[in-house]
Amino acid sequence: GEWSSLGDATEVALTIAAQKAGLRKADITAAGTQSSTAGSDAATSSPGGVPFTLLAENAFDSDRKRMSVVFEAAGNAPAGKRCVVTFAKGAPEEILSVCSHQLGNASGFLRQGTTVDGRPARRTVEEIAVSVAASLSSNIVPLSDELTRVAGETCEKMAGRGLRVLGMAAKICYMDMDEAVTEEALGLAWAESELVFAGLVGLIDPPRSGIVESVRRCHTAGIKVIMITGDHIGTATAIAESIGIIREDKPSTQRAISGAELDLLSDEATALLNPFPSVFARVSPENKIKIVRALQQSGNIVAMTGDGVNDAAAVKGADIGVAMGLGGTDITKQAADMVLMDDNFTTIVVAVEEGRRIFDNILKFIMYLLSCNSAEIILFLLAAVLNLDLPFTTIMILWANIIADVPPSLSLGMDPPEHDIMDRPPRNPKSGVLTKTTTVVMIIQASFMALITFAVFLVGVLTPFGRTVLLNDDDTQTDQYV
Repeated sequence: GEWSSLGDATEVALTIAAQKAGLRKADITAAGTQSSTAGSDAATSSPGGVPFTLLAENAFDSDRKRMSVVFEAAGNAPAGKRCVVTFAKGAPEEILSVCSHQLGNASGFLRQGTTVDGRPARRTVEEIAVSVAASLSSNIVPLSDELTRVAGETCEKMAGRGLRVLGMAAKICYMDMDEAVTEEALGLAWAESELVFAGLVGLIDPPRSGIVESVRRCHTAGIKVIMITGDHIGTATAIAESIGIIREDKPSTQRAISGAELDLLSDEATALLNPFPSVFARVSPENKIKIVRALQQSGNIVAMTGDGVNDAAAVKGADIGVAMGLGGTDITKQAADMVLMDDNFTTIVVAVEEGRRIFDNILKFIMYLLSCNSAEIILFLLAAVLNLDLPFTTIMILWANIIADVPPSLSLGMDPPEHDIMDRPPRNPKSGVLTKTTTVVMIIQASFMALITFAVFLVGVLTPFGRTVLLNDDDTQTDQYV
């Protein structure tokens, strides 16, 4: 009984919003029922006609921060003409920059749960085409500074609530039937100019369960979490505050800047930002690479996550590139060092904990073996200095190395993580496995074991305690062993 989505989450949300407004995609662009070169009369010749036939699509990219599609609209076109409609969506400021007009009733934006003409019921194919054409033909006025200001303020308010805000625009054009309608003719220069601003749409992208706890664990582990997004800076800041990336008790986490501000800084100036921003909004692929390089210049180990083609370069340049296994593109997966099969940030935190556990257990393993073998060396040196017999025979040494050393050291490799493993800062990546502290501890342990063993050996050599005397048949002593 539950709905499941397939595809981009933003597109799915917009589709659901349209269905709530009485518009179904199947009714608007049923595939294969009309040709893109068909006349407008043919397109509405039957009740099952398609109101919109796709002619061209200009995909979204991070530079334009918008996308557009061009359709041929059925009906409502003068004789010998075809009705071509362009729809565009993207960052509100980018959409407004290519708009010259606005809907005449655009003082109040489209309300949730209503259709364009205020009726909750679904409309027929003919009604959809005629309504869109009429609105874009007659119900428009030149874009005013007042609406631009209101749209900006509304966008800021929606972003402050953590909503992802999209601007919507469209335009209508009547073209001769013999005029070319190729994708080249309907490209960016034509499709994304002289648009009519229609309004704003707010989408909520709720954080996954467990993300707040994962971010908290990163903070306690000395890991700085940075949000890099194409969303509005207000949206990004609100989300960052809700999941704990920006914290009121830590002023060093409260800085957020936009991609436009970052473009004004050189790589060296970016690396010197103090405090380094926790949120980057409206970024470009070049901005992402600059952020990674700045962090690396400051001596940090950088893990970069990404899923799109625009993320591939930054993922490749990071010390640890992490790609999304479910929603990631193939090129990003190939550029990454690690692929998340569940696209979950919590998995990265678990991987960090497991990595620390493995390193701790390797260190325990090395410390144990070095301590035991060093103790044997010290023991033999003491015996040689005092000109005593060797404490161990060759078989005893082999037994100690194979039986007494290997199984315990292997068990150390299976130790569970320490309770405070995610409460300590990261170790210096330039330091070796054995630091000064671990080396001193190893020497102390080896010396302690060697001295205790040597003391027991001396007791056996210098006192009758522990001696075994072998006698001949005539009760004369033949040898003596400790």
